[in-house]
Amino acid sequence: MGREAGRGEIRIWTECNGAHGTLHILDTGTGIRPQVLPYIYKRVYCSRAANQGADIGLAFCTMAMESVGGSIHCKTEYGKYTEFMLIFPGVNDHG
Repeated sequence: MGREAGRGEIRIWTECNGAHGTLHILDTGTGIRPQVLPYIYKRVYCSRAANQGADIGLAFCTMAMESVGGSIHCKTEYGKYTEFMLIFPGVNDHG
């Protein structure tokens, strides 16, 4: 991704507000095309050429996060960045 944009930095940080914790992953590569964004969590969806395989990564991440009571969200601006936020429930919220 970053190679296409001529740049690319990945930043990872966490936040905790007591009710939940959030893991942020920010990529300053090309971002995600608007027409692709609605499909990124679909199992076996791939925006690349058919002979390059199919992705299940975000579908798996979504299933894993939901299984612990969390969620995953994406903010992106094509040509600028993509940020994923993995929101984990607080320790007392899941037990």
